Amino acid sequence: MVGINGIGLFLGPNDNRSETLVTHIDYVAQLVGARHVGLGLDYVFDTAEMEDYVRAHPELFPAAEGYCNGVKMAAPEQLREIAGGLFARGYGLTDVRNIIGGNFSRIARATWPK
Repeated sequence: MVGINGIGLFLGPNDNRSETLVTHIDYVAQLVGARHVGLGLDYVFDTAEMEDYVRAHPELFPAAEGYCNGVKMAAPEQLREIAGGLFARGYGLTDVRNIIGGNFSRIARATWPK
C-alpha cells in the first residue's frame, strides 16, 4: 500500500488543493494500481496548536524545508472534491471507494488480529 497524505509541503510548494492531491493519487495508482493506493489526509483540527509546536521545535521542522510559512493540509471537507476529481479522471466507484478508505480497511482486516 502506498498512502498519499494531504500535507501541502509534501505535495508541492505547500499546496493543499484537491486537484494537486488527485494528481498525486492518480500518478501512484498508474504505477501500482488503484488497489494499492490510499488517501491519508494526516489532518490536524487544531492548526494553531500545530503551528505553535512547529515554531517551538525548529530542529524538527526546519525553515529551509518550508515550515516557516505554516503547513497547509487538505481537510476532510475536501473528500467530495477529491472523489469528484478521481471520477473526472476515469476512476470508477469501486476504485474511488477503495482509494478514500477501502484499501486501508482491506489491509487492516487482513493483517490485524481479530
